[in-house]
Amino acid sequence: MKAKLTRSEASEYLKRVHGVSRTPNTMAKMASLGIDGPEYTLFGRKPMYDPDDIDKSVKSKMSKKISVVSELKNISNNA
Repeated sequence: MKAKLTRSEASEYLKRVHGVSRTPNTMAKMASLGIDGPEYTLFGRKPMYDPDDIDKSVKSKMSKKISVVSELKNISNNA
């Protein structure tokens, strides 16, 4: 089992592993609005992120692989 990450550590993990820049403050705002962020659990009042949930969240936002720019039209039409 992977160790849970604090919000600051989760922010660093996103950048290091996925190249996605989300500050801890942005992640907090996303969590409070319930939009576009990875699931988390609470340890007392402290949010804790599982790296697998972060990976899953990033993957869910990625398009399929694209080899030709014209494929972008099909992706946006299916969204």
